[in-house]
Order: sequence, then structure tokens, then C-alpha cells
Amino acid sequence: MPRNDGRLLYSSSASVDALEDALGEALSLDHRVVVIHGVERSFPFPRTVSGVEGVAPHRNIPVTCGRLARMEP
Repeated sequence: MPRNDGRLLYSSSASVDALEDALGEALSLDHRVVVIHGVERSFPFPRTVSGVEGVAPHRNIPVTCGRLARMEP
């Protein structure tokens, strides 16, 4: 949810079983992070910023990251 102070609040949840099924392997949350990429297409990047070859920078510039943590019920 966008905020007027420039911050973005995002929350999502999924069961460990669902994530393990999607990945095809067991999760080790102690060794996982989430990296969110992308900004609005209209974001005014300086000329010195470029994306991965063939991908526009607004689609692949990392904008935030964080550690995953298991929540106990």
C-alpha cells in the first residue's frame, strides 16, 4: 500500500508447504532473503543507470530487500 511519505508497506504470507512445493526443495528460512525489483516506468533514472542487457532498468533495479522469518502460529 503506497503512503504519502514515500514508503511502501507490503505484506504477504504463504505456508511453508506451499513454498516448498513451488520451489521443489525444502526451505531453510535462516538462509533466505527477499529482493524486490522494479520501479514505475516513469521513474527518472540518471543516464548512468542501465539494466541487465535487454531489460529496462525500471524492471530490474533492486529497490529493497529483507530476511525471511518464520512466524509461529
